[in-house]
Amino acid sequence: MTTQLSEKSQKIVKYRKENPCLTLTVIADKFGLTRERIRQIVSRAGIKTRHLSNSSKICPTCNGVKSRQSKQCMSCFKREHNLDLQCFICEGWFKRNQSKVIKRANTTGQVHFFCSKHCFGTWLGKNNIGKKRKIDLK
Repeated sequence: MTTQLSEKSQKIVKYRKENPCLTLTVIADKFGLTRERIRQIVSRAGIKTRHLSNSSKICPTCNGVKSRQSKQCMSCFKREHNLDLQCFICEGWFKRNQSKVIKRANTTGQVHFFCSKHCFGTWLGKNNIGKKRKIDLK
C-alpha cells in the first residue's frame, strides 16, 4: 500500500515504523507538517496510530505487550526461563522452570527428573523407595 504514497509520505511511514514510540507531534516537527497530516499519512499506510506513550509497555524481545512490572512479555519469559530436560524413565523431553530445577537440585541433591507422576511412581517402585517396611518386634 505504500507504493501509492509519495516519496515524502513513504519516508514518514518508514520513520514511524522504525520509531513506533514517538508521538505524532515529534514526527510532525521533524518533517515540518502538522500532527493531523502525519496521522492521515500513517493511517493511509495501514499503520496503527495509537501512541504507546510508555515504552516500558513493550517487550524488548518481540515488541509485544507486557505487564507493568515485568521485563518481558509472558511468552518470552517462559521461552527464556524454561529448560529442556529428559525424563529418567521414558526418556521423553519436557520443559521445567529453570529456577525450580536449580533450587531442587541444590536443596535435595536431586539428579533425576521425571515428566509425570506416573514416571516418578515407576522409578519409586523400581527402587523400593517410599514403601512401608514391616518391622518385627520379637
